[in-house]
Amino acid sequence: MEGDFLEGLNIRLLTIGDFDAIVEIDRKVLGKVRQDFWKKKIELPNPRYPFSGLVGELNGKVIGFIVGEVSGWEFGIPETVGWISTIGVDPDYQHKGVARKLSQ
Repeated sequence: MEGDFLEGLNIRLLTIGDFDAIVEIDRKVLGKVRQDFWKKKIELPNPRYPFSGLVGELNGKVIGFIVGEVSGWEFGIPETVGWISTIGVDPDYQHKGVARKLSQ
């Protein structure tokens, strides 16, 4: 059953147009709206810490996201290393493999 669901899941690069969907997923998970947090996280690119993110869409609706940054030049870590900061999945779609698919 999980396999059929995941076949319809489209993984793509996160864009600023996904802002409202991410805020809404975060609200559903945490119970509070954190627009300012996500605005700083998504809208303010920092060339020293490049932002990277993906979203999972099902039938055109964003149902999950993963965000991170590349900062491998610090502490002698190779620059091919990045850090995942947040994975969020709409509670209606949790435990179906969405986070696993986003992190592959």
